[in-house]
Formats: sequence, C-alpha cells, structure tokens
Amino acid sequence: NQVMHLAEKIQQLCDTDTDAVLGAVHLRQEASYAINRTIQTAVFCEIVARKLKRSEEQRAVLLAGALTSNIAFWELQNKLYRQKESLTDVQQEKIRLHSSAGVKILSGAGVTHALWLKIVMQHHEKVDGSGYPAGLQRQEIAPAAKVVALSDRYGAAISPRAYRRARVSKDMMRDFLVNKGKEYDATLCVLFIKELGIYPPGSFVRLKNGETAVVT
Repeated sequence: NQVMHLAEKIQQLCDTDTDAVLGAVHLRQEASYAINRTIQTAVFCEIVARKLKRSEEQRAVLLAGALTSNIAFWELQNKLYRQKESLTDVQQEKIRLHSSAGVKILSGAGVTHALWLKIVMQHHEKVDGSGYPAGLQRQEIAPAAKVVALSDRYGAAISPRAYRRARVSKDMMRDFLVNKGKEYDATLCVLFIKELGIYPPGSFVRLKNGETAVVT
C-alpha cells in the first residue's frame, strides 16, 4: 500500500531528525498546496502521537488517515488556494461532504481498516459539537481524529492563501492555548504547543538588531 509506505517513510525521517523534518514542512512549498498540507498534517500527527506513546503500528494508521483525510478535496483545495473570492454555495457543500466522500473513495480502493476510515470521517469534528459532518462532541470523536483535526488546523493557518498571508506560528499556538477545550481537545492543545514550541524549527523571527532569522 503506497499510503502506508509513505507513512513509514515519514516515521523514519522523524526517527532521524525531527527538527529537520519540522523545518522542512514549515519552509518548503514547492509542491501543490494540497500535497504540502497533507504532508504537514502527517508530520505534526507523528510528533504528537510519539509523545502520546502510541505504538509504531498505531502511528502508521494515524498517518495513513492524515495523508488521506482530504482525498476527496485535493482538487478543490488547490483551487481555493488561488481563489480570492468568497466560497460559492457549491464549494461550501463540497467542503461539508468531503469527509464522507473520502471514506467512500478509500473504501472503494480497498481500505477496510476501521480506525483509518473513522479518522477520515471525523477529522473535522470539534469537541464542542460545532464540527462536521455529524456534529460529534468530546468522547464521541476518536482520539486519533482529534490529533488530525488539530494538526490540520495548524497547518492550514501557517500556510498562505491568495486572500491572506500565512499566520505566524506563535500566534496560532496562542490561539490554541486561549481556546483549548473549546473546539479542540485541551490536553492535545497543550501537548501540541509543548512539542512543536512557540517558535518551531523553520519559523522566521525578527532579532533585536532588526535582522530576520530562521529557527533551527
């Protein structure tokens, strides 16, 4: 399975040098927006899941879910990356349906792993019930899906779009801290901030002398 092979490669890279991998996903933007976002999300998930002491096999399934969470949405993702206008009604509907559509695509391709499919279905659910497609709350959401949801949100925020600049990592981390337990799991928010740091590798910072530096 090519998805599981890619998940294992990400695990191997994180084994070698986690900081270098974090720097790469914060800095490198050569591939399409959808591909960049997919890899980002998987890397963040791997780092968090290691701290949660998930086994290598459990993490591989988590990464497979992260890598395919937006499989029904990739083409539209790339279009929205360049779009400055507001979402159309059709686009909004496609976004709301992409989780269930992704499960159908994966099932049709032979994926039968229950947790993998659950991650894809639930990765936009929020602990306060404001997510989609089912409006699940807290314990109704699979823990693995909560990890993907948080990682996906962070990656989306730090990635630029045609209509806005990328958010600074430290600002997004502050949002997670202030809003922990509302949309996203409180424990995961704290863990995410602790593991990536306020200034993750690959972040740009302005020094006191006015120069710009990159965190390593």
